[in-house]
This record gives sequence, C-alpha cells and structure tokens, in this order.
Amino acid sequence: MAIAVLVGLPLAAMSQGNLSEEDLGVEYMAQTGLSREDPRIVIARIIQIALGFLGTITVVLIIYAGFIWMTSQGNTDKVDKAKKILKSAVIGLLIILLSFAIVTFIINKLLGVEGGGGGGGGGNTSSNTDNVSLVALGNSIIKSVYPAPGQTDVPRNTGIIVTFREKMKVSTICQGGDDAAGTCNNANIVADNVKFFKTADGDNPATNLAFNKVKVSTNDGKIFVFVPTEYLGSPNGNVWQSVKLTTGIKKANDKPAFTLSGFAWQFEVSSRVDLTPPQVRSGGIFPVPDNGRDIHQGVQPAQPAVASISVVSLP
Repeated sequence: MAIAVLVGLPLAAMSQGNLSEEDLGVEYMAQTGLSREDPRIVIARIIQIALGFLGTITVVLIIYAGFIWMTSQGNTDKVDKAKKILKSAVIGLLIILLSFAIVTFIINKLLGVEGGGGGGGGGNTSSNTDNVSLVALGNSIIKSVYPAPGQTDVPRNTGIIVTFREKMKVSTICQGGDDAAGTCNNANIVADNVKFFKTADGDNPATNLAFNKVKVSTNDGKIFVFVPTEYLGSPNGNVWQSVKLTTGIKKANDKPAFTLSGFAWQFEVSSRVDLTPPQVRSGGIFPVPDNGRDIHQGVQPAQPAVASISVVSLP
C-alpha cells in the first residue's frame, strides 16, 4: 500500500485541471536545453520502470526459493527457509499488482475516465471538463485534437481532427493509406485502431461506428481529418461522444505510437447542425472561422468560354 501512496500522490497532484505546457514549465525547460517532455509522462514512465523492476525481483525470489527447496534433500531448515521466501515473494507480488491497480484507478477518476458524460436520448450533462484518459500521461505523440477534450455544444456535423507530433504509419489509421507518401484521401478508417462511439454505450464493436461510417484524409501523415458520413449525437438532445485511438496505431518508423495503452477523449455533441455559411462583413468575418464540417449542395460545372477573331485587313 505504501508503494501505491508514494507513486499515487505525485500523479494526483499533477493531474488536477487541464494543465498546459506553460503550466508545467515545459517551455522554460526547453530554453535551458532540457527535454520538452511532459513531466507527467516522465512520472508515468518512472512508475512503469519501478514496478517492472520490482516484479523482476519478485520472480527471481520465487525461482531462488524453488531452487533451495529442490536442493534441500529433506533438510527441514532449508525447506522452511524456502517456504518463507516463497511466501514473502508472493505477498510482495500481490502488493505490486494491487499498487498498480490503485494508482490506475485514482488517476482514471481524477481525469474523468470513469464518469465521462451522458449519452443516449438527450439532456445528459457532465460536470467533467477534462475527459482525457490516463493513457495520455504515457505518450507525447498527440499534439492536439478537435473537438477539444470536454468541449460542449459541438455541432452534429462536426469533423474530428487529430494532430500528431510526428509522421505516422498511415495504413494503421486509414485503409489503403500510402505509408511512403504519408497520405490517404477520403478512405475508410481502420476500425480496430480508431474507434468512435457514444460515451454511454462504451467501446462496443456492436455499437461503434463501422469502418465505412467514418472517412479520413491526410496530406502529411501528421494531421488526420475524420468525417463521419452521418450526423453524430441525436436531434433530441445533447450526447457525449468518445474517440479512442488504440495501440495498433504505429509511427512511420513502425514503432508503437503509444507507450501505455492508447489515447481517448470525449466531447458533448449538441442537437444542432451547423449550417451557417461564413460571411465577410466590415470589421471581420462572421461567424468566426472554425474547423467544423461545412454542408454544400454541390458544385456547378464551369461553362466553357466561346470567342472568335476576324481579320479585316492586312497589318
């Protein structure tokens, strides 16, 4: 239990609120030549290494106890010693596993994974404004997402944008993607790696959006734009929507994009559809430019121009 407290308190302190790079002093670290790595990510990795090291020691002790027992040749003192070591090792292993479970549970609660938001028919609300999963602490590959975690009043016809810090292996996100060029255009998603679902329903293959219900495009392998073929949410009320990126996604160098388990966030979809076209007015643009999905009725083909030249006299 002491292990859980020691590793849980630092993470709990750093998990309060939606901390930016400025809040964490990352920019100042960069100015001094230190790494720009998020301190929360560093702590998560330290915990991983520490628990892995303790687990290795436990396994070694179990093997050592077994060796003593097998070579005791009936010596009761050696048998008793082996039993004590084995018992202590097993208890230590249980404490390590329990510590990891407690820390994971605490951070998930702090970051809102357990109680993200409502879903279904409408009118559901959530007081949680930082619906980013614990796994976000274990990676720095995600630069930004849209809609933002915990964002509310998102139109039903919104697009979803994920910006990575480095080039990704496109074929792990969109079907038929060109890994060499880092491009794909209006392709189906890889549904095992990119999941869209109502938060209330949870991650369920039976209710998740099918692979052909979300189209994805990218021109550089870093910025991916996902466009659902149908409106999200419900016309009868607000619905919380979740997006989940799994460990099946890889970087362009074929290494896993996520070091812990993945990345997930939620946002609240309203019952409205954004049909307001941009208008140029004195003093600025209305409405304010955004990354929302625009609706159009089609494009009229251009009409060819026709002209003739007549020569009336010699030059």
